[in-house]
Amino acid sequence: MRKEILKGLNTLSRQDIESAINQLRQNVKHEFNDSTHYDILIGSENFPPKAVVGLALQAKLGTTIFPRDFKGGLDSKCFKILKKNGFKVIRKKDVAWLFQGNPEIFDIDAYLGETKYRYWSCPKFHKEIQTGDKAFFYRCGKDGAVIAKGTIAEVPVSREYVKHPELLSEFNKEKKIVLKVGINIDETRVSNPENTVSRYDLLHDTLLKENSLITSRQSSVFKLTEGERTALENLWLKRKSEPRKSDEDKFNPHGNNRLFTSRKAFIQSLGATCKNWQWSWSFVNKEKRFVIFGEWQGRSDRKPGLIFSSDWESRNGRQNKGFRQGLEHIRLVKEEGFKLFTFPMIADESHEDYQGRVRIKSFTPLAIEKTLVRKQDGWYVAPIGNEKSEQMDEIGTETSSQNAWTDEELRTSIEGYLKMLNMQRRGESFNKTEIYRALASKTGRSLKSIEYRMQNISFALQLSGRSTVTGLAPARNVGTNVLEKIENILSEMEGRLPDPIIKFNAEVEKLKVRPEKGIPQGTRSPLRKEITSNGYVRSPEVVAWVQENAKGICESCGKKGPFMTSNNELYLEVHHVHFLFEGGADTIENAVAVCPNCHKGFHFSMDKENLTEQLYQNVKRLLKVTK
Repeated sequence: MRKEILKGLNTLSRQDIESAINQLRQNVKHEFNDSTHYDILIGSENFPPKAVVGLALQAKLGTTIFPRDFKGGLDSKCFKILKKNGFKVIRKKDVAWLFQGNPEIFDIDAYLGETKYRYWSCPKFHKEIQTGDKAFFYRCGKDGAVIAKGTIAEVPVSREYVKHPELLSEFNKEKKIVLKVGINIDETRVSNPENTVSRYDLLHDTLLKENSLITSRQSSVFKLTEGERTALENLWLKRKSEPRKSDEDKFNPHGNNRLFTSRKAFIQSLGATCKNWQWSWSFVNKEKRFVIFGEWQGRSDRKPGLIFSSDWESRNGRQNKGFRQGLEHIRLVKEEGFKLFTFPMIADESHEDYQGRVRIKSFTPLAIEKTLVRKQDGWYVAPIGNEKSEQMDEIGTETSSQNAWTDEELRTSIEGYLKMLNMQRRGESFNKTEIYRALASKTGRSLKSIEYRMQNISFALQLSGRSTVTGLAPARNVGTNVLEKIENILSEMEGRLPDPIIKFNAEVEKLKVRPEKGIPQGTRSPLRKEITSNGYVRSPEVVAWVQENAKGICESCGKKGPFMTSNNELYLEVHHVHFLFEGGADTIENAVAVCPNCHKGFHFSMDKENLTEQLYQNVKRLLKVTK
């Protein structure tokens, strides 16, 4: 597959890329996120480079392309193809850099403390580093810490062309040919170690712990994303006013500071074991009463902090051998009071076996005690003292009173969602990001938070079988109370009564993903409950005509109705292609007779848009009306 992708990249034309850009304008579904550092600039429009090339490849090869299938970045094949075809790639925002020095090779503390201007070796990123970028300096080793910060003053050049050759150290001069970047040292804390940002601080930050400085450390320069830069700047400010205590930086809660060449050696050093070292992802020390889970960092198919889900019971039709062991270890924490520790792991997603498993690219031998948190889609971990079993963060669903979405914020978001949905029905193009920015200015929420809330709205609509905005995949991590609020606001806007099935279906979905699954007791004498709901007055003439015209054959799949009714007729149901509750007409040009299976598919299938489009193509009397 990789050879096909490489070949496909080499054959992409300007027309292929322009076609992909037009797909993005039309909000076509794809597997890529928004860009982090670079955009393609066309007039006043910006487009994410990897998404553009991914969609172009997808059309060229006729198969789904994922972000892991090829690399982006200035020196990548992806960017070279774009530039070769005449597209302009620009940097989106300022980037910060983290420069690492090894005290066993040279005295980094003295080097940074001698002058306010320093040169640093730059074996990579030399085309990306620009003047004005922020720089931080990290001293590795047992006393690892960020000890200084500065600003890029010279872009990387050969040592012969630096502006201040007299400032090159002997170490700089003796090294083999490598580019040097000039940096103004704005602040150094080498003489105040309690005010530096330690490795312990970095490991306990949700963003910084995923940087390659922590996960691999095999370089002298690391790129920081905008979020990582902000997090590090905040830690830098915090340590100035809140110095570290002398015993705060224990590398491991079990006092083990050794380096390990394998995960097995690390786990065994803690006295923990498992049933099988090849397929286990959780481990136990019954004598000291604790369990350990590996915690994936930055994996594309994992949510941050998720350590166990019922979805993992099988993969690609094969039983996941570590599932039952993991379930037992969750039980030990939940029911028997075992402590829970996790250690960070980075996946090598380029190597995936027949069961969908990936290799461990690297891991950090640091066991950090965590709290077990139950959410709708599985078991998560949270820092000690930050338990949120009934709450979720801002981009989740149920939040603390400080971050909780108000009814007015929900209403504003739903209005934005319905605006996109109506434009989609009319076949009009729209830019989600622009709509998110408008909502952000009204609500004060982040773009990521707004997009996740939009996905919650998709989930609410999906529960009632309604169509959703393409590209906003339903996110089920939403509390039933919030879902109920969304449905109440939707019903008010649409002039109908709230649909009680929404809350019921949400409870069903929540129960489906719980790790513990027993046989429910049920109720032998269900209570009666009066439910008031809305309906539409439908024409019996239309229903009769459509059913007679079908002659017992489903107009979607072409099969006979599944059984004979008491009237000796093959059973079919009448479906309004453009839903009545979305403004569809009750006419034969908007109604078809279908089997129950297809009928449910038009409301609940993940492929319902394509199924509906096929109906319009196959049933000639149907009129596709746009408002």
